[in-house]
Amino acid sequence: MYLVILFETWLPKNTNYNLDIKGFKSEHLLRNKGLNVKKGLTSGGISVHYRDKFSSKITIVEKQQCGLIWLKVCKSLFSFDEDVYFCNVYIPPPNSKVLNHLQVDFFDKLEEGVETYESLGKVFINGDFNSRTSNFDDYIELKITMTLQ
Repeated sequence: MYLVILFETWLPKNTNYNLDIKGFKSEHLLRNKGLNVKKGLTSGGISVHYRDKFSSKITIVEKQQCGLIWLKVCKSLFSFDEDVYFCNVYIPPPNSKVLNHLQVDFFDKLEEGVETYESLGKVFINGDFNSRTSNFDDYIELKITMTLQ
């Protein structure tokens, strides 16, 4: 099976580029710049591509301009017990003018989606969360204490 998901495509809504791939179904979430951004590239953007022959088993179920594309993979494709819902995410950086322009609480939208789709199947979230840890650890350190008897 071929499923390709691209993040940070950096293409605006009015692009002349063709992101479609022969033999694949394609869905794009293209972005525009923030209101007061005059120069530079757009940020974000997501493209989802999957083989034509799987179009009855893979469907885009929701697309939100704030940076979410939900797709459903039918359980029969892999002989799973439940359908699988993938949330493909692009979150602009914290100080982004695009994020301010959308006036949407991204994590509320993400949580709403999880609540909706977890009752229908398994949920997976992947993407570009633009999480910067700076000098902080980007992992959780576990301290395990064992007692020998």
